[in-house]
Amino acid sequence: MRRRLTRAAVFTTEQAPGAWLNGTRVAKCQSAPGDAHQDGALATVLGSMGPADVDDGHGPSYAYFVEWDDHPGVPVGIAGWRLRLEGGKGREAD
Repeated sequence: MRRRLTRAAVFTTEQAPGAWLNGTRVAKCQSAPGDAHQDGALATVLGSMGPADVDDGHGPSYAYFVEWDDHPGVPVGIAGWRLRLEGGKGREAD
């Protein structure tokens, strides 16, 4: 029997030490032109990795997997410095 893969997503639901907990509500910040989600778009943290051992000028570097409110069921990876806590305070890099 032949099967055809029509869609697949690979992500983690692990929680990195020091990262926001799974289930945390976040909002997009630091948008760039052409991003699918602009500042203020809301999402829920599904998992995290890090901190990475890099000096990118944004503080501890975590990668998060989130589910955007307007795209349920689609996990998306995003750098933590591009997120803030829902409600406006507490950017990940702060």
